[in-house]
Amino acid sequence: MAEKRTPRDRIYLAMAGIMAIGFAVAVVGGLVAIIRFGQPESASATLVAETGAWVFAAAFLVSFFLALQDSMKPRHSAV
Repeated sequence: MAEKRTPRDRIYLAMAGIMAIGFAVAVVGGLVAIIRFGQPESASATLVAETGAWVFAAAFLVSFFLALQDSMKPRHSAV
């Protein structure tokens, strides 16, 4: 039987999606900035890459602190 998802599970899933998108944007933007080095669009690609990296870092930290908070909750026994 499938378990019902809690709001916390939905938040973790959303954070994972945001992290995946932020990581992809950072990598692609960085590659474009490297390939087009010295061209006018290189500065824009660098800005996009940095923004993606900050979005990834923010989602990672939110996920980390939520997991830390979950780990500090007392355990419930299923007796």
